[in-house]
Amino acid sequence: MVNEVESKKSKRPLIGYILLTICCVAFLLMTFVLLLHYYYSKFSLTLDLTFIFIYWDLVIITLLGISMFVFYLVSTIKTEVKKTRCIVTVAIVLVLSIVAGTVGVLSINGSYEEYKTWTSEKWAEAKDNSDYRGLLSESFLEQYNLEELSGKQVEELLGEPDSKMPVKEFDPKPHAYVSNTGNERWIYNVGYHYDFMDPSTFEIYIDSEDNVYKYEIVYH
Repeated sequence: MVNEVESKKSKRPLIGYILLTICCVAFLLMTFVLLLHYYYSKFSLTLDLTFIFIYWDLVIITLLGISMFVFYLVSTIKTEVKKTRCIVTVAIVLVLSIVAGTVGVLSINGSYEEYKTWTSEKWAEAKDNSDYRGLLSESFLEQYNLEELSGKQVEELLGEPDSKMPVKEFDPKPHAYVSNTGNERWIYNVGYHYDFMDPSTFEIYIDSEDNVYKYEIVYH
């Protein structure tokens, strides 16, 4: 009976260390899974459900961290096993996770900054990807003050609009809206980037003298 108890005591540190190692490997793998989900969430052009996966990734990582601590205690408390092996194992995993996480986030954020920055080439290439144009339009409005541009300059930058419509303005004399003002509304489709429920349009108003006098993002 005594020998059986002693045998169990001698196995406890080994089992604890094996479970600790498994948790450490899982913790490291979950770090990369979290980075992957962060990447997809960052580069998503519309609202998606990736943030739910990120939430559960964080929950799992937290539980694994707690388990690592528990199995560390199982492996070291009231045993003859030296703590160095357990400490080194946990330290290596934590350092790798922190380094991988930091480098990964910085790399993803850097790539995203370049990805979302408007250039005429990106805008032209995204003619059939209105959601990406929605993202680029934010950067475009940061780079240019549209009301200082002419219609010709706008067309050089953004290309031919998806549609052009005459601007109807209220005329009190016939007490009606008329469209013979010479002003135009240039419409660029920007997809679901601004509103995940309905597509949006980037609308620029050009007066009869070919100057921009108004612009807006319209949610439909």
